[in-house]
Amino acid sequence: MKENSNKKVSGLVLRELQAILTISYGTAVAIGMLFQYQKFSEFGINIFDYADVFDFLIAPFSDMTIILFALASVLITAGFYLLDKLWYTKWNKSYAIFSFGLHHKSWYKYFKTFTFVSLIGTYLYLMADIYGKRAAELITSQSPMTIRFIDDETIKGQFIGKTREVIFLKNGESVKAVPIISTVKDFDVR
Repeated sequence: MKENSNKKVSGLVLRELQAILTISYGTAVAIGMLFQYQKFSEFGINIFDYADVFDFLIAPFSDMTIILFALASVLITAGFYLLDKLWYTKWNKSYAIFSFGLHHKSWYKYFKTFTFVSLIGTYLYLMADIYGKRAAELITSQSPMTIRFIDDETIKGQFIGKTREVIFLKNGESVKAVPIISTVKDFDVR
């Protein structure tokens, strides 16, 4: 009998862990997309025009900064949730004062969730914007790289980033998109 209940508990934990991991990875991919978009938009590039799904699936792992922000965002979200729950259960009177006594209203739970999600979204957007500006400064200050084509023609520029099919280079004030495998040599992005 006890063995059967242990199997039920372990099955429940496994299902919950799978859901948590799936949601966490989806969140990390969304954060990676946001950060990549902000980085490339600093150079006038809409990365969504050049990237495919695979590029975004690996985006959280392409830069340690994105991994740290994704991890920190999940931990901050969980921490605020647990603090709110602890505050409500341990110090109900101060929680009631802080919420102006509205925590008993039926709509308060939805309002609190909406506010919390909006704050986290705003935080992520602002951090992605700062990341994009910082990445642009680092790219602009780096030494140019040279790409040599099969016919020995070369193109120089500062490496902005790449997708599976395109490498982006900043060459003076222009931005070049160089297809990795193609008969096209390059094209101006802006």
